[in-house]
Amino acid sequence: MTPPHQLLYFDLILPYQVLEKQFGRQFEKLITVITCELWYPKTLWEVLILKTDRFQAFSDGIFAILITILVLEFHIPDYQPGHLLAALLAQWPLILSYVFSYFYVGTLWLFHHDYFNMLQRIDRNVNMLNLLMLFSITLLDYPMSLVADALTTGNRQDMQTAFIVYDLVALFISATFYFMYAYLHHHQDLKKPGISMAFYTAIKFDPVRSVTIYGLAIVATFWSVWLGAILLAGGIIFHFLAYLRMSRQLEQAKGGTA
Repeated sequence: MTPPHQLLYFDLILPYQVLEKQFGRQFEKLITVITCELWYPKTLWEVLILKTDRFQAFSDGIFAILITILVLEFHIPDYQPGHLLAALLAQWPLILSYVFSYFYVGTLWLFHHDYFNMLQRIDRNVNMLNLLMLFSITLLDYPMSLVADALTTGNRQDMQTAFIVYDLVALFISATFYFMYAYLHHHQDLKKPGISMAFYTAIKFDPVRSVTIYGLAIVATFWSVWLGAILLAGGIIFHFLAYLRMSRQLEQAKGGTA
């Protein structure tokens, strides 16, 4: 029968030494993580996701990639010599849809940047909600292309479909912002000290208002394509005005009580 001290060596110590030699510091970090998870699961998550730097850097990268993808829709048009200007003017649907989409994405980034700058840490749910939010925003390139193509052909039914798809994506984006706002409103421990509760209360329903606008735009599009388009543009402009208001309220909230 193998002595107990030899069993301990062959079953535990030797495998540990082999793995440590092969993987070095990475293995030690893994053991530390497993130990913390077993004994201090809450502490582990606080250590892993306490800081927001990587969270914001990842989100900023997604926004940057999306804006790059939007501009990739541009291409040199086919034209006869001496007719370049006419060919460029014929691309007005693409230019118009790009300008509005860029403005929209830029406004969403401003919201995201300023809002999450007032958090001192995040948790798993914030990470997952942020991924859902980023997923919804990355969908924007598709309806932008649909709208540009439908406006180019001028077919009413195609324009109706394209604008409704854009409205649905915009509605989805606003819904994800509402989920995030509502969650952070009920988890005040994640915010930085000095941000008053009144700030969260004041902005929590902005996404609901934008969802209402896009919902009305969908209904209006069935009756009038151009009225639906105006409401869609109005929803995007509303986001920018709401951001300006949020920015002012954020400055006031920093002077309030936590």
